[in-house]
Amino acid sequence: MKKLNIFAMDIKGLDSQERIQIFHNLRESHYQWPDGMFHRIITNKIGLNFNYNNVSKLKDLKQFSDDNKPYVIFVKFYEFRQIVGRIENNNEDYFNDKVDDEKSLIHYLFSDNQFIVDDINSDKCKFIIAGLTELSNQDYEYNFQFFNKQLKKYGIDDKKITFFDFINNIGHMKKYNKNINFKYFNWLMVSWDYYLNFPKTHKWFIKSFQKEKRFISLNHTIKPHRFLLIDFLRKNNLLERGYVSFFHNKFKEKFFSVAKDLDWTLKQTNEFYEWLNLNPLKVDVDLNFDYQKKLETSSSAPNEIFNTQTDLAYKNSYFNILTETCFFESLSQSIDKFYLNERNVLPINTFQPFIVMNGQGHMKEFNKLGFKSFHPYIDESYDKEDDPHKRFKMITKEIKRLCDMSDVDIHDWYWSMEEILIHNYNHFHNDFLPKQIQGFYNEFIFE
Repeated sequence: MKKLNIFAMDIKGLDSQERIQIFHNLRESHYQWPDGMFHRIITNKIGLNFNYNNVSKLKDLKQFSDDNKPYVIFVKFYEFRQIVGRIENNNEDYFNDKVDDEKSLIHYLFSDNQFIVDDINSDKCKFIIAGLTELSNQDYEYNFQFFNKQLKKYGIDDKKITFFDFINNIGHMKKYNKNINFKYFNWLMVSWDYYLNFPKTHKWFIKSFQKEKRFISLNHTIKPHRFLLIDFLRKNNLLERGYVSFFHNKFKEKFFSVAKDLDWTLKQTNEFYEWLNLNPLKVDVDLNFDYQKKLETSSSAPNEIFNTQTDLAYKNSYFNILTETCFFESLSQSIDKFYLNERNVLPINTFQPFIVMNGQGHMKEFNKLGFKSFHPYIDESYDKEDDPHKRFKMITKEIKRLCDMSDVDIHDWYWSMEEILIHNYNHFHNDFLPKQIQGFYNEFIFE
């Protein structure tokens, strides 16, 4: 059987007390190795069976080198500045943060380990970096200049580095470094089958079943587009036509901050907030649900727990209003206009068409990944609109059109997409997942 000799790291951030960079080795004691980043449920999907040899210290790699055995250094990060050693000096002035080479990942790995540098450059060691979480790419534009200098300082051949990310236009990464092997891997979509117990939707996917609600829209943290969507649904009397969650009270400070950014008056904001207090929007859990204590049954957000209520809400609604993490943020030059995260898996797996609130080009990329979109049944011209304000109006207009359909018409409309919904479900499980996982592990080297 093959063996993966690996030193695996999960860089979660700065030590809150010391304000210094902390590098964590992924050890079984605090990360449930290997059922975390490399869990068997994922590898079993492609029939990849191997033993893990996860060493605890960098110096342990010397034995692999001396014995001429291949090994991997794997680094997963949440913010790229953690890699280059940028230490916060002023939370309100991001670009004044100090860059300290001696607190960089490159210094940590290679300053006293010339043998690892030599092994990387001679292909005995594979150096893999992975930014696989949301917004991990938001500071590439600024920080790659430091990373490139650090690679050069320690003599790392950048052509030997594999860099995984799930931003969609992976080709543009070459503007940061033309030599690094940048690869697309949508870990969030791949891993969701592990973190969630998806409902068994097949038995409900029958034409005789009449759904009671037009849509479902699950919204956790407060975002401007989610804020405005809920307000639109409220003012147009559409909330009763769907299953909607919105955790306004759990993020009260954020609620008022977003309203201020949207130029709402305090009177308008208070009126909306009090209305929500009287009409709380929840689907599957209470608004004060402590999901951190329920990791065995939940995902990273309480509105994405598949319990009985969630199961019924998906089965009993025709389409999904999918609110991604970013929308108006696409106006920023430092953040990619869109990316597809784990939320896409939910309607795919429950045979639902969806309207997505994301940056321009979401549905185009959805097609590129082999899925079928829902035009002409859903007017997806919004996906081509660069201005998020115009895009928001186009989306809400389409939502209202669908909600205004008669019960008979919405049922026929839904079943007109039967072939598309089945294709997307089968493509996700039989094609997308295996290819994504295989592409990831093809970059590793085994003994």
